[in-house]
Amino acid sequence: MSKINVHLHFDGRCREALQFYGKCLDGKILFSMTWGESPAAKEVPADWGQKIIHATLEFDGHSLSADDAPPGSYAKPQGFNIMLSYDETAMADKIFKALSEKEKS
Repeated sequence: MSKINVHLHFDGRCREALQFYGKCLDGKILFSMTWGESPAAKEVPADWGQKIIHATLEFDGHSLSADDAPPGSYAKPQGFNIMLSYDETAMADKIFKALSEKEKS
């Protein structure tokens, strides 16, 4: 069996996004490394040290990888979809509702 691993790039909000997706999908961040913790730390400005160079969220046997693209490298995503399929309508409705809601600070 093979799996596809989706990798998303963010403009400095990777941690926030994965925490939100983890909450909605009942997932867990299995790995997270900041730019500052990595050997590539000197490739980004000092204030970028707490941004994510790589993280992996696992949910329901699937994984989603993500990062904060280095300053000047981020491009707004265009032309793709991520589809989640569930056997139970109630679960699909629950996930759809959670992903549709705005996070309250």
